Amino acid sequence: MKEGNTRPQTNNAASKESHVVQHLTASALAAVINYPLWRASAMGQSGFTVLTNTANVGHIKFTVPHSLAPYVYAFQPPYKGMGATIAGMTWARAAIFWGSDVGKQHLLQYESCPKLVATLFPPLAVSTFVQIVNMPLVRSTITLQNPQSELRNIRESLRTIYKTNGISGLWHGTSAGILKSVPKYCTAVLVKDVMDEKLPQPNTNEERLVRSAFKSVCAG
Repeated sequence: MKEGNTRPQTNNAASKESHVVQHLTASALAAVINYPLWRASAMGQSGFTVLTNTANVGHIKFTVPHSLAPYVYAFQPPYKGMGATIAGMTWARAAIFWGSDVGKQHLLQYESCPKLVATLFPPLAVSTFVQIVNMPLVRSTITLQNPQSELRNIRESLRTIYKTNGISGLWHGTSAGILKSVPKYCTAVLVKDVMDEKLPQPNTNEERLVRSAFKSVCAG
């Protein structure tokens, strides 16, 4: 490649967080924090009905309004598919943010690539890929959140979806998922990059981990 077609790498660019462990840890933290709200959202968007409006806190039972029942249910056991849900959120979020960082660093080496393109194209491409790969897990975990469902785990959920709708049923709703998630992650990456410029640069692995977690939680 001819000299002058690429931008020289700066120390700031080289210090960008592209460490997989930090991204995975920060993404796991964000997934754990957001899990109950994701559960309530999944039930609401899928039209699942919570028939009971009672909640248990230790040995104490109390009644809540029906409008709040889905949120109370989301915070109570049984947490069907919780491990798979958090794992899916973790790898997806980490892949998108890590891939966006690496992709941006790579594209910024080329002088002909505008900064906005270098910022938005990687999350656009990576989040689309992640949504397609993750769709069977998304379908199966959401199916498990139906309070009236007798399915016990992800394996049974996947098997039921496959028997009912065939292999294509595992990717049912992929286009809607892409339209929902891709703009969200492109926006999140923009927020993360703004925070990256505002937050002080880390000097240790611990500071880098806290910084990555803070950005991931806020952007997510």
